[in-house]
Order: sequence, then structure tokens, then C-alpha cells
Amino acid sequence: MSTTLVPQNRQLILPGFKCSPVGLAANKTLTQEQCDGAGRQLSHVDARLSWYIGDFANIREDRGYGSHVETADRFNIAHQTVKNTACVCRAFEQYRRRDRLTFGHHAEVTNRNDADELLDWCVANNASVQELRAEKRHRQREAARIPPPEGKYRVLYADSPWQYNDERRGLNGYSAAVDHFPTMSLQEICELPIEDIAHDNSVLFLWTTSPLIGDAFQVVEAWGFEYKANCVWNKATHNVGHYFSVHHEHLLLCTRGSCTPDTPKQHNSVQCIERAEHSRKPAEFYSLIESMYTTGPYIELFARQPRWGWEAWGNEAGVYSRWSDRRGSSIHDVEYNG
Repeated sequence: MSTTLVPQNRQLILPGFKCSPVGLAANKTLTQEQCDGAGRQLSHVDARLSWYIGDFANIREDRGYGSHVETADRFNIAHQTVKNTACVCRAFEQYRRRDRLTFGHHAEVTNRNDADELLDWCVANNASVQELRAEKRHRQREAARIPPPEGKYRVLYADSPWQYNDERRGLNGYSAAVDHFPTMSLQEICELPIEDIAHDNSVLFLWTTSPLIGDAFQVVEAWGFEYKANCVWNKATHNVGHYFSVHHEHLLLCTRGSCTPDTPKQHNSVQCIERAEHSRKPAEFYSLIESMYTTGPYIELFARQPRWGWEAWGNEAGVYSRWSDRRGSSIHDVEYNG
């Protein structure tokens, strides 16, 4: 089965153009008005196609007709296209999709607590995807002003907003970290008062990428911890790098005082888990940490969204939340600052 914008027996009609299954050709009489109108039509076709591919892949998976990878292979669609569109479609039920916005608008806010608020903001302001990114960064900077909590924590987990000074925007479908979240300089990260909120005997799990391993060790020292070991996350798919096609990240395990694991079970030092959207870490790592250290208190720094049993000092999610108890059924002291 070929994947075309329209079925072969239905001709896409764009005034001023001749349309064929392999492309467009402009008529000699093409006007700017016709050209602009064709662009508007194509943007809607492209948006529908993304929703259709994602919904189709999810329906096949839900009905047991084939996984996303099998869907991509069978219908000759790029694996990453199926994976990305299916993820966005899962996040947004059809009644939440704004037909005045592109698929790209929705993809920008997937898994954000304030997704609907941001989409409504885009509709009200007729905002482009680029303007949406700027609004996200503005809200994230405001959220980052939330002071750290005053308690002491035994288990700390951090995915720092590393600054790459990277301008690879749009390269092979990837973009710089700054397009996805407000970054911080190494000095700014080191100066965070993390040492003040860590127990004398505590453990820090810190994410870093290959180019920033040296920076990560400076952060570990500045926060009052000592490096002990690391786990490698094999993402199964790659990110574009400067020297290698990057398939992995490092999770450093660092301790302050004496803080060995609570259980004798040891996990594999290489965890193979397919990645999701930019920078998000798999939920399996929460379970890995909780199985090693069964007693908290737990806190996630730069958290995207709260997790039961953890306190979250949030950047992207724009929250600081305190969950009552790992085994309880209520929450309290939840403040949203998105």
C-alpha cells in the first residue's frame, strides 16, 4: 500500500497547479493568491494526514492487528513518524483536538499539564508553533522561580536542563534543547541549593549526556555528592549528534555520606527502553530507583509532572507538589504555577 496524501482515484485540486502522484507543477498563470490558497489547503491536508496515521497505528495496536513497528513496516511509513504521531494521538482524544491548530501545535504540548490551556491560548492569539514555543519558554521560566522545598530528602533524582549552546534547529527533524525547555548554564545548575535539601546520608541519580559528562561531575561535586557508578539508557533509536549517532544517555549514581541500596537485588547497568519525545526519561527508571531505595523521602528536581510518592520541584510542568504518602490516597499542598 502506498502512502499518498489522497487516494489515487481522487485528484487533489489546487487552483493554479497541476497535481500528480509524484508532485506539483505550477501553471504559467499562477497568481500569488492561488499560491497562498494552495499553501493553506496543503497545511490542512498535512495536519489531517498526521492525525490519520497516528489514529490508524493506535487502532491497529488496540485491535491486536499489529504493533506500531509492524504498521510502519507493512505500510512503508517511517518508524519515527508512526511512533511520534501515535504518541500525540494517544495524548489527545479527538474532542480535545483543535481543528484551527496544526498537528504540530498539539505535538508541542503533549504530556504537559497545561496542554489545553496552551492550545486555547494559541487559538485566541492565532499563534504559530514558533510563538507557542516562546510562550512555553516564558511559562517555564516563571515556573523555575519556584524556590526549592525546605525539607530534607534521602533520594534525589534530577534531569538538569543542560545548556548545549546548540543551534541545530531543524536538522533532520531534530532541534536544539532550547526549543523544548529553558536551559540553564553550568554555573546556574551548580549554584542551586541542592546540598541544603539532601540528607547527610542520601543518594543522587543524575542524568547526563555524553558531551556533558565532565559538566555533570562538576554538578555532583557542587551539590555535595560523590560519584559511585552509572547506568546506561539504550534508547533503541538514535538522536543526531556532532560526532556519533547517539543512542544512549548516562544516569549517574552518586552518594552523600553512607547510602547503599536497601535491597541486594542488582539491575542491569544497561537498560534498553525505546525513547519517547525530546528529553523525557522512561518511567521505568522511577521503578528502578524505588526498588533500590525503598525508603524516602523522594524528590525529583526539574520534574515534568508529579509522581505518586515523590515530591516534585518542577520546571516544565510548572509545579511544586507534595504527595501525602507513598501508600496513601490523598494529596495536599499542590500548587500550579503554569
